[in-house]
Amino acid sequence: DDFDWRVSMARVETSGPFSSFAGIDRTLSVLEGEGIVLDIAGQPPARLTKASAPLAFPGDVPTGATLIGGPITDLNVMTRRDRMTHKVERRPLSGEIRIVPG
Repeated sequence: DDFDWRVSMARVETSGPFSSFAGIDRTLSVLEGEGIVLDIAGQPPARLTKASAPLAFPGDVPTGATLIGGPITDLNVMTRRDRMTHKVERRPLSGEIRIVPG
């Protein structure tokens, strides 16, 4: 994969393995649906819902996903580990929000 960063939304309709991305760190957030349980190699299972904090994990370790009660829509943020870092936070929205690079 020839990207240094990627931000995407995806509809996840079935449980199963995640794609592996060598040298990539990723953060996943649930936007719609009941949620998902991630089984990331070397870590305890992580339950993600619309209310939970985004989860950061290495994109190059085996990761399986089990849907909770049906499909979800998620937000994925990925960056190449040796070139940049990222941080994803859940923030309440109220009115207009300006996003300034920096």
